[in-house]
Amino acid sequence: MALTSMVLHRSPALTAIYNELSADQRTKRVLDLGPMRPSTFNFFSDLKCNIHFEDINSFIADAQQLHAELQLESLKEYLQSQVGKQKFDAILAWDLFNYLTPDAIKTLLAMMQPYCTPNCLLQVFHYTQKLIPARPRAFKIVDQYFMELGESDLADRQTPQLATYQLLKHIPGYVVQEGLANKEGMAPGIAEYLLKYSPDQNHLLKRAVAKTEFLESMAVSGLPLHTSPSMASIQLDQRATLLDLGPSNHHNAGWLSKYFREVYSENIVMSLQQASTDSTGTEPAQLGRSALNFANQVRFDYVLLWDTLNFLNRAQIESIFSRLLPHLHTNTLIFAYLYLPTKVPAAPCIYKISNPQQVAIAHSGMKPMAFHQHNAIEFARMSPSLSVKQTFLLKPGMASGLTEYLFHSPATD
Repeated sequence: MALTSMVLHRSPALTAIYNELSADQRTKRVLDLGPMRPSTFNFFSDLKCNIHFEDINSFIADAQQLHAELQLESLKEYLQSQVGKQKFDAILAWDLFNYLTPDAIKTLLAMMQPYCTPNCLLQVFHYTQKLIPARPRAFKIVDQYFMELGESDLADRQTPQLATYQLLKHIPGYVVQEGLANKEGMAPGIAEYLLKYSPDQNHLLKRAVAKTEFLESMAVSGLPLHTSPSMASIQLDQRATLLDLGPSNHHNAGWLSKYFREVYSENIVMSLQQASTDSTGTEPAQLGRSALNFANQVRFDYVLLWDTLNFLNRAQIESIFSRLLPHLHTNTLIFAYLYLPTKVPAAPCIYKISNPQQVAIAHSGMKPMAFHQHNAIEFARMSPSLSVKQTFLLKPGMASGLTEYLFHSPATD
């Protein structure tokens, strides 16, 4: 891997592992499926853990596939030598699963299950885009809260991108203890999962998987539909890259990933709210250094702001536009919904895409608008490099009180 720099990343999964292992005073055993790193060895040694490194990363072929029958032989030999010894309390998979086929993941976990304690923790990092680091990253633990991630060139994902419920189907006996993404301090494009080996809860797992599939199939049922003229401007193009800045939305993530080469997502309002909670000052929260922090080569064809601008002040909006600008090109389109009345939803709505022209709207009550309502002229002043390409109001099928803005970047009209 051509390592160019390191990115600081807050790891909720690492914190959870630290809390569980530090509460247990006995000697624990940890299996690390990545290469030996002094920071990892020292961190777990301080927790009274015996740690073994079994570098599965080195077995990944140029095609980014792991041939389960042949290249897992080293791990198999090691595990067979552990019969009768203390079982593992935690397994560190890092980002390995992003480079394995579902069958290889299933083979790997099935091989390790006899050597895991009933509550063994499994840490997994999942890349949420189709472009991922060309090889497994380097992970350097800083403390129980943070680690540094090695950056490398990006490449097309060569293995299927599994949803959480799909991953669970391939690793029976494990249940999700924590799953987090887009939290303050986390590097963009990474979701963390902490799973627990609970073979006695397999029936609960099957029920949870069935429930997840049912909820996803019913995602837009019963919600009011809004016909979106601006969304109709999007060309469904497998070569295009899209950024979604609305609330976390698994329905949209699945829908968009079918039609676009790359789909990035970041809950920008939540990031600002968390920054406000962490701040001791009285000034409105500004973007943290990890927000909208994309690789230099990333360029977006479409940016979905949804209704987020209604919940931000001018300084926050200017900051967002400023960070986005290096990642836009001459044909980038930016979509924003603004409310006309003096009242807005209590929080950003979840807009679930029903089809390329319609979205279902879910919100939780209304409240007075917290900030001055911005208009097209003000947006132009906030970012001179953006121009309003089209405005839509009172069109057939549109929800009442909504105006849609379609911005163009840079201003070439």
